[in-house]
Amino acid sequence: MPPLQLPGEGQNGQARLEVQSQGPRPRQRDLHEGRDRPGHRGHLGRQVHGQGPQQCASGPHAQGLADFFVKYGSAEGQLVLDPFMGSGTTGIAAALLGRDYVGYELSPTYAEQARLRCEQAQAHWLQAQQKAS
Repeated sequence: MPPLQLPGEGQNGQARLEVQSQGPRPRQRDLHEGRDRPGHRGHLGRQVHGQGPQQCASGPHAQGLADFFVKYGSAEGQLVLDPFMGSGTTGIAAALLGRDYVGYELSPTYAEQARLRCEQAQAHWLQAQQKAS
């Protein structure tokens, strides 16, 4: 049985639109051509895509994305759980936004790096709170 294909869906699952042209056959173009991919907003899509493996492993490229999800997925004082914390990007977002954070990481190197980065971010948040009051 062939796989289900929705009307207007391309071979690789991308949305397609038939466009009439002057030539004998219609051409197809990606509906998202010139725009961010669906599911991303503004610069967030550009921060995640196109990064090399070394940049992806360290995590700083996704700080804006982590900030977005922590900010809109939790309230100040709530607990944020990250089962794959890597270098602690989500933990930094949680600390800077006043959330409690628990993260798990199998790599001892990344776990130590994440702990140090999260402690620095939490100290920065505490200083900002003291200045505000």
